[in-house]
Amino acid sequence: MADYLNEKYAYKIFKMGAEGIIGDVTKKDGLELTRKNLQDVGRKYREINGMDYFAKIISKEIKKSVCDRAVINEIREKEDITTPKRIFGKDFLVIFIDASPEIRFRRLVKRNLKRDPKTIEEFKAYEKREFQMFWKRSLGLEDCKINNNGTIAKLKTSIDKVLKENGFS
Repeated sequence: MADYLNEKYAYKIFKMGAEGIIGDVTKKDGLELTRKNLQDVGRKYREINGMDYFAKIISKEIKKSVCDRAVINEIREKEDITTPKRIFGKDFLVIFIDASPEIRFRRLVKRNLKRDPKTIEEFKAYEKREFQMFWKRSLGLEDCKINNNGTIAKLKTSIDKVLKENGFS
């Protein structure tokens, strides 16, 4: 949905995960971009440099870019939320977009990236690890939540509504 925000509202995209700063660090460390490596590298750098390490980098990049609107993609950690909220205040809105596990798995299979789980069992193990490592600390910190069990059109309508209601459109 970051691409949608960029196309419709001219939000500049800042990526946290595999295609962003954590992926860059993982590659720099000479590792393949697997989910486990991305999780482990993210955890390692946060343990060494502080849990807000990547959030500070992204926030600095946003400030340096002097863009009017920014979206941070692939937020996982509590500090990925609290740090930009502290830095940008009321100008930072966290939208949690969620779908049922079955739908998320079907979409991963369709996406067909090498790093994605290939079986439902692998997916469930990944989800459990991801929840333990990240989500249990950050769930509930969002400003609003959008259900993404429907169509892309419905998701876009929901995003438009949330942005308008919060003064971000």
